[in-house]
Amino acid sequence: EDPEAVLATSVAFASELERLDIDLVPSQHLDGMSTAAIWATPEAAELFRTLDPTDIYQEATFPRGSILVKDVHDIDGMPLDVLTVLAKFEPGYYPAGKDWYFAAIKRDGTIIDNTAGNGPEVKFCVDCHSMIGSNTDLVIGLPADQLR
Repeated sequence: EDPEAVLATSVAFASELERLDIDLVPSQHLDGMSTAAIWATPEAAELFRTLDPTDIYQEATFPRGSILVKDVHDIDGMPLDVLTVLAKFEPGYYPAGKDWYFAAIKRDGTIIDNTAGNGPEVKFCVDCHSMIGSNTDLVIGLPADQLR
């Protein structure tokens, strides 16, 4: 997989990806003091819409090539210069992170504080996503009434 291509798609989220939420949703990013719009590739969007965040037994695996982007806003809904990115890479890319490429980037695609890839700099991403989304491929769904 190509991280540069993933980041280019992520920066162009509004024209390249499909929005999943009806309106900004609460986000744990920035210590829970943020909201976000969630965007995804079509295949990822289709699977995301089936996730039930209240079903702890539900299982899901996203296909290789899936990209999910959180367009992060402040608590009042003003856009921040932060996008968080998940991109499903080839099997074996990052077994501890279920083969996801993780990144936190600025809106121009610049990686924030080396937070990208599959190493120790993204372990905190994996740890948090594992607490809530361990059975759903580290992806945390939204209630049906918040989905487009």
